[in-house]
Amino acid sequence: MTYFLDTNICMYLLKGTFTSLRDKLLATKPRDVKIPSIVYGELLAGAKESSAPEKSIESIRAFVSQFEIVPLDEAGAEAYGRIRADLLNSGLKGGPNDMIVAATALSRGGVIVTNNERDFSRFTGVHAENWTK
Repeated sequence: MTYFLDTNICMYLLKGTFTSLRDKLLATKPRDVKIPSIVYGELLAGAKESSAPEKSIESIRAFVSQFEIVPLDEAGAEAYGRIRADLLNSGLKGGPNDMIVAATALSRGGVIVTNNERDFSRFTGVHAENWTK
């Protein structure tokens, strides 16, 4: 199984917030863990707003270097289109970055690891797990 880390999960890992999360990650082969490029962008944006941007960016780069950063490709763009159209047709809303994370994982048959299962449950066909529990 391939796992795509959401931004909140990356932040928890960087801060050491949940021991169970760290243990689950350590029990998973690094090649099976991916980071959507939009998540990397969100992490860097947050770092630039921190009190120590250079140190934060360095920590983020060291963390993400362990995993493949996966861009939104053509298949992902098609999945994004389906997800967004489904939401619009059903009258639901979803954050654009969450839709990109979902489309990236969906197009590659992966599972999103998030502490925000509720939001990702609105996206048809997307599977999410919460490793903080």
